[in-house]
Amino acid sequence: CLLYGYRNNPLGLEMTLGEFEKMENGTYLVNCRVDIPHRELAFIPDGEGSEALVRLFVAVEDDQGVLSPVRETSVTVRRPAEEEAAARGDLHSYEMRLLMARGRQTLVIGALDDVSCTTSFFIQACEVGALKER
Repeated sequence: CLLYGYRNNPLGLEMTLGEFEKMENGTYLVNCRVDIPHRELAFIPDGEGSEALVRLFVAVEDDQGVLSPVRETSVTVRRPAEEEAAARGDLHSYEMRLLMARGRQTLVIGALDDVSCTTSFFIQACEVGALKER
């Protein structure tokens, strides 16, 4: 994604960067929220409703081309049986805090739906230090 600017987002991921906290060493902890729409996920019954499993991959590149290690996390999205039909339009929000240097950063989120094997890639540039500090 970062090298070739590849973008493909069939899962409909949305990303929001929020407040940041300046650390003593000059880096910043940046709040990041990834919204995952239910409508594009493959849910499987689990007895009490259904669930989907999504793996998120996150990397950051700074303005010097230095790439962070790729961070991977698994996100389980659950829907109770009584809410199955209504929940198709819902979003599942996953929040994380990312350590970034001050300046222009490019954030990449990759997602893999483990059931359907659908992948999405979302890229967003930001200016760390220009975001709202708390």
